Amino acid sequence: PITQAQPVEGIAGVYKVPIVIESTKNSNGYSNFINFLSKLENNRRTAHVEKVSITAGRTQAGQEYINFTLTVNIFVDRKS
Repeated sequence: PITQAQPVEGIAGVYKVPIVIESTKNSNGYSNFINFLSKLENNRRTAHVEKVSITAGRTQAGQEYINFTLTVNIFVDRKS
């Protein structure tokens, strides 16, 4: 039985699985974040970013960073 997956309304046999991705180490630059999103977008698996939360800051040494939380839905069919 599928436990975490939720049926996708209107598409028989397809399920979505929500995944939360967090980066909270105060070490990611904006370009790294954009690169990550680009790789996610070009991945062979289908994913949908549902929610984005970004917090910017600066380390004591003056280095700018962003922390982020993404809620991403991945989609699977019953046969996978």
